[in-house]
Amino acid sequence: MCDVQFVAAMGPPGGGRAYVTNRLLRHFSTLACAQVESSTLTGIFSTILEWHLSQQPFPAPVKAISKALVAATLALYSTVSTKLLPTPAKSHYLFNLRDFARVVQGVMMLPASSLPTDDPATPNAPSAAASGYKRLWVHEALRVFYDRLVGNTDRGWLLEQLRGIVSQHLGVQLDQLMAHLLQPGQSEIGQEQLRR
Repeated sequence: MCDVQFVAAMGPPGGGRAYVTNRLLRHFSTLACAQVESSTLTGIFSTILEWHLSQQPFPAPVKAISKALVAATLALYSTVSTKLLPTPAKSHYLFNLRDFARVVQGVMMLPASSLPTDDPATPNAPSAAASGYKRLWVHEALRVFYDRLVGNTDRGWLLEQLRGIVSQHLGVQLDQLMAHLLQPGQSEIGQEQLRR
């Protein structure tokens, strides 16, 4: 063979991916890309989301939670990508920055006019618009990460992680935020409620 070049790409070994021998690697010029720092991801996606919220007439309480939404997305993405590794039975458990971006892009799809309006007569009440935007974030996180999971064990684990992340970063309990999914007599959001 003359004038032929081979180009190859691979992810890091582990999670079902084998190591490549030095005997094969010696035929390639090896380039490696470092993982993006968390602070860089926060800066990039915070800037994008803040710009988006400033371009439409979003209420101030929604604009105020943009950094919290990005921090929650980063926490969820980091947890999922380190704990839910691919195995032969779950080879599609590959999470990358596109998943992070899909959550942020999904949140940005909502027009400002679709959010509920806050009652000016009760200025100290929690913002209905901010709560709606937080619910949208939960929906997008579930769409991107939860829907990809195959077992009830993994789904239950992710739901518990989401419970902690929502409480820590968004300042509200998941069961309180998603209370509209609960039937009379129920007090906790579970997998059954999320299917509705």
